[in-house]
Amino acid sequence: MKADTSKDKDNQKGRPKGAANVTQKTTTMLSRCPKCGSTERSVLSTTSQQFAGIAPDGEPYNFIIRRRVRCSGCGQVRIDREFSQRRAQEKE
Repeated sequence: MKADTSKDKDNQKGRPKGAANVTQKTTTMLSRCPKCGSTERSVLSTTSQQFAGIAPDGEPYNFIIRRRVRCSGCGQVRIDREFSQRRAQEKE
């Protein structure tokens, strides 16, 4: 007997036709140096704090991540904040 090479509808992988997409918004605000406007940076240290609230873009968050960074263009040191919505079991 010859093996049937056609796919069965039950064995097809992936999302079925007509299925809705996952609605998960991702917004990223590019961090710029206030002195020279460069986006290149090197991370010096990272601190994470569990704190719930509403981010400036209107999305809820439950963690604040603060990164102490140095601008690669001019050497200016600054603290970048990231508001993150995580599940309780995730750790950085």
